[in-house]
Amino acid sequence: MADIVAMYIRISLEDDDLQNGKAESNSITNQRELISTFILGKDEFSGCRIKEFFDDGFTGRNFDRPGFQGMITECRAGNIKCIVVKDLSR
Repeated sequence: MADIVAMYIRISLEDDDLQNGKAESNSITNQRELISTFILGKDEFSGCRIKEFFDDGFTGRNFDRPGFQGMITECRAGNIKCIVVKDLSR
């Protein structure tokens, strides 16, 4: 089984820009593109499976976020090799 590289993406309630039927905020889309480009450009991730975890509209003040909790569960099970985020505030 290939190692898993986790992408963690989050935008807080304060930054919410979901309007007019948008499926996700611009920040989520932009973070996904930035992180994907980074991972695909690194030889050390070659052959790794990429798994995305995201929380759209959740504050970073606590860890009570479904995407974050799912990622932590995978980490504790030993399934994730590396976590990549846009910045440490995620």
